Amino acid sequence: MADKTLVETLSKRIHGFAGALGQAHQFGTAPGQIHDVWGTQFHHQALPLYQTVLPDWYLRRTGYIFAQGANIMAKTQAPEGTERDWNIISSYLWSMSEVIIETVGEHDGNEDDLDIEPRTPAVMPFNDLAALTTIEGATRLAAAAKNVATSLETGPMASNPLTDEEQQWLRQFSNGAKTIDVANQFGFSERHLYRLLNDVYTKLKADTRIAAVLIAETNGWL
Repeated sequence: MADKTLVETLSKRIHGFAGALGQAHQFGTAPGQIHDVWGTQFHHQALPLYQTVLPDWYLRRTGYIFAQGANIMAKTQAPEGTERDWNIISSYLWSMSEVIIETVGEHDGNEDDLDIEPRTPAVMPFNDLAALTTIEGATRLAAAAKNVATSLETGPMASNPLTDEEQQWLRQFSNGAKTIDVANQFGFSERHLYRLLNDVYTKLKADTRIAAVLIAETNGWL
């Protein structure tokens, strides 16, 4: 469940990104020469544009999460009928994470500043990015992302397994709170809160706090 939720969320984010490129083309941005928007050539040229509006810590975080998604896809059999689209989205995640690590550096893996939004930041320079890609490439990426996301949609869980307090913890994390801050707020030691969070992960069949927050948000519990 957790793995599927992360890949589904990333696919929806890529779909929105590709759709914004398509809109830029529709509103007059001249297309570029790159068809494989999911390849390293595009990301090498796109990264300097990202860096004009996004801080390096945000990019390192994004690269880390995208690498997680790519690893999940590499270990998971593609749903029937999505094999080509699965490979496109996997390639997008791998190539972007590799370019970020090569250029900006690696994230330290600390989950206290990890989160993933279901939408690409609105500040992205979509016109400049669209000027790098062909219309067909942006359209193909959007279709692949939509197909993968749709194939992974599982619907909500039957019932909410979380207590009110557990929901409050995850809500704080979704708003960017650090573990020590949440522990202090609820009167726990940081170590004790980690033990309590393991129970939350078990309930949600989640491996990480990112996945737990995503599952809770997807089911409307936050």
